[in-house]
Amino acid sequence: MNRKFLQKRNARSTVQYALQTSKLKRPSLCERCGLALDLEFHHWHSYDKNNYLTGWWLCKNCHREIEKQELPEQLLLFPDPIDRLKLWN
Repeated sequence: MNRKFLQKRNARSTVQYALQTSKLKRPSLCERCGLALDLEFHHWHSYDKNNYLTGWWLCKNCHREIEKQELPEQLLLFPDPIDRLKLWN
């Protein structure tokens, strides 16, 4: 297995564990479009261990759309996902 795959798997496992132990809450609405759909966690920064729980809760459509695009550098400056998404839209 390559390194990126292992980091991705570890990041996903950490999110699942955080959900199970109530250290992370899954919102009911997509943080980008506001629709109440099945949400996925998008690791916006990287799969580095320090960033496992850094990301947005997105519906599948928004997740797919963001994965296709490169994030503007200025989005990385905002710690709050909602503030970052205001710049994105």
